Amino acid sequence: MTSLLTQTKAALELARSQHEEIIISYSGGKDSLCCLDLLTRYWEPHQIHGYFLYMMPNLEFEQSKIKRAVRKFGIHIDQFPHPELQKMLREGYLTTRPVNFSRNMKYADYYELMRDRTGAKLICFGQRMQESLQRRGMIMSTTGGTGYDPRLAKLFPICQWNSKSVSHYLQSRKLSDLIVDTGGLDTSGVSLAGHFLIWLEERHPEDFERVCRLLPFARAKSMRERQRLAKGLTVMGNRS
Repeated sequence: MTSLLTQTKAALELARSQHEEIIISYSGGKDSLCCLDLLTRYWEPHQIHGYFLYMMPNLEFEQSKIKRAVRKFGIHIDQFPHPELQKMLREGYLTTRPVNFSRNMKYADYYELMRDRTGAKLICFGQRMQESLQRRGMIMSTTGGTGYDPRLAKLFPICQWNSKSVSHYLQSRKLSDLIVDTGGLDTSGVSLAGHFLIWLEERHPEDFERVCRLLPFARAKSMRERQRLAKGLTVMGNRS
């Protein structure tokens, strides 16, 4: 852990020497929470600009933790619809009325939107190389494994960390209660996978009803997943 923090500190110090303000892609999960806490050691709250991409709007179990993080760190977090949510609505997924958007937003569009809105150029991400070979290749190609890419103005403070290191850090900083809990089902946050809908219906029924108001066939998907589980079948994917 000490060597990881040393490497992370070097990347943060170099990035801070070149950028007075920073943007953070905040999901409410362990990795982004860890990054946010690290940033507050080098930037003042008013110099940190967060944004959150929601898969479903106004889910109370999710929003309550984000609001607590805002109060804890004294920052502002803008919220926008996730590109995957736009894609599902455009395709009419779990609903009868496809939505025609004037523009289909991509991740890069949100990067530029936040840069234009705040004037900051540097963006921080909680992505880690351990998560996948694709992610390792992406981070290595841009930062060489250092965690900081001055050319693209991107920062990956915990790119060398593993999940155990992240959990240990959050526990040591007493931040675990700020994590958006999805029942251990989806490490990347809220999804529309059948098993997640079941968990949401059982643990947060009011939020489940919010999902069903936007996507009426989500209830049918939850019921179908329960039937599959009752038969001993494996869970189905997010878009199945």
